[in-house]
Amino acid sequence: MLSSKSSLGDHIKLHEGKYRYRCKICNKGFSSTPGLNGHMSWHTGVKEFRCSMCGKELRYKHKLKSHMKLKAGLMSYSCHICKRMLSSRSSLSDHIKLHEGKYRYRCNICNRGFSSTSGLNGHMSWHTGVKEFKCSICGRELRYKDKWKSHMKLKHGIF
Repeated sequence: MLSSKSSLGDHIKLHEGKYRYRCKICNKGFSSTPGLNGHMSWHTGVKEFRCSMCGKELRYKHKLKSHMKLKAGLMSYSCHICKRMLSSRSSLSDHIKLHEGKYRYRCNICNRGFSSTSGLNGHMSWHTGVKEFKCSICGRELRYKDKWKSHMKLKHGIF
């Protein structure tokens, strides 16, 4: 039994051959080796990213970036509910919405909340490594449609 619509979507993509790499432990599919490697750290517990300030080890690069911002004093917004530190007012606002139950969709990996399935699906590309938007001119792959449009305009003068 699959736990969410996104899990079902991932499962179907495996059958359709849309993922080149599979996790040998849980069979989850990925379009890139970095996506698979990041996922494997979840199973193995390996923490390959180390903070140069305090030596703390983390599983994910984005978590290290947040941790280092906190250490450098750049995280100045504190959640009044759980005391988590965030780097911007908008991040704090989004975080509080999680506590208030205002998001209908949640990431089953990191628990981040979203108001739409498209927001959740875009976010999932960070975990899976999937880049759905490919430039037909130079072959560059991007995660988000707006980034693809910007690329087409800036690099190729299209749009």
